[in-house]
This record gives sequence, structure tokens and C-alpha cells, in this order.
Amino acid sequence: MEEKKIVLNEVGQNYLVYGFLQCKDLSSSLHHLTTMISKGIKPSDRSLRKVISSLCDVGKLQKAVELSREMGYRGWKHDSLIQTRIMESLLSLGFVENAECFLDRMKEESLTPDNIDYNYLIKRFCEFGRLKKAVHLMNIMLKKSNIPISTSYDFLIHGFCAQNELDTASNFSYEMLNWTFKLRIDTVEMLVFSFCERGRTEQAEQFLVDMIHGGETPTRKCIAL
Repeated sequence: MEEKKIVLNEVGQNYLVYGFLQCKDLSSSLHHLTTMISKGIKPSDRSLRKVISSLCDVGKLQKAVELSREMGYRGWKHDSLIQTRIMESLLSLGFVENAECFLDRMKEESLTPDNIDYNYLIKRFCEFGRLKKAVHLMNIMLKKSNIPISTSYDFLIHGFCAQNELDTASNFSYEMLNWTFKLRIDTVEMLVFSFCERGRTEQAEQFLVDMIHGGETPTRKCIAL
């Protein structure tokens, strides 16, 4: 096409990017995508999502992040699935700091959309012990009037108990109840065990009382603690 000086419009170029991927030719697809971007043509969300997902699948995360960064420099908002895909891949491979930097950069450039999967990211950051980052994400959700799901609170409570920050864990448990969420049984057990272990039995008993008032029956393990 270049020899015949055939110039494709935006739709045609996106079709090429997607078509090469359908043929399992990531190299050619990536070439056409980067050519589009260098010419100031914003690729479609589908094209970008497919290329970045393919890069993540084959472990080329650096290239996926570079593409995202280039889009950011040009002020082009990402599809929320694209951002989540990159962060999922970074976290799944244990690149926690890279995931944090990626998220921070998106925030600084005001490119984070409202419908990004914060609950998944809260879970993953809690699993890696990055509780401040998880709390930060939850605060973003609340500012957007987007109420976190109950399991996001459960993960935070478990995390803060594990780090012996019991007052913070307790505060999140009551915030959770204010949303009329019910704590999971294992979360109550974690709170009761943690407070009993620190000699704070009255507070441990209060968790059991709250559990009963919420219509739940304490397990034998909770009572034994």
C-alpha cells in the first residue's frame, strides 16, 4: 500500500491493527498502532485494548506501559479496561511498585475514568500489604459517590489486623456497618482474635454483640476465642 501511495483513513488503520492481531501477528499490529499514534491519530479503544492485552499476555509489560504513557502525553483518555488490564498484569507478576507508579501517573494526568475496577485493585494491594494505597483507592471511590463492595472492607480489615493496626481495622468495620454491610464470619473471627491477643477483650466482645444484633450467630471458634 505504501508503494502505491494508498492512504488509509482512521477506520482503515484501526482495521489493520485489529486484523493483524486476529492473524496472531502482534509485531505488525503494534507497528501500525505506533504509526497511528506518531501521526497524531488516536486509535480506537478496541484497537488499543487488543494490542495492550496481547502485550500483557506475552509478558511485554514495559511496552504496554510505554503505549499507555504515550497516550497520556497526548491527553488521550484510556478505556478503563485498558488501565485495569495493565495494573492486573503488573500486580499478578508482583510488580507492585510499578503498578503504584502507573496508577499515580494516571491520577496526576487526570486520565483515570470513573468506572475503573477499584474493588479489584483494593483487593490486590491489600494482598501485597500496600494498605495505604488500598485506602487511597477507597477514598477515591467514596469521593465519586461510588460505594465499595463489602469484600473491599473485609480485605482492609484483615490487612490492618495483620499489621497490628487494630483501631484502624475497627474503624473500617464500623464504617462497613454504616453502609449496612455484614462482615464475613472470618473477618469477625480475625477481629476477635486480634483484639483478644492484645488483651482488649471488651472490644472483642463488642464485635460479637454487633454480630448478634446483625442477625448472625457467632461460630464456636469466635466464642472460644
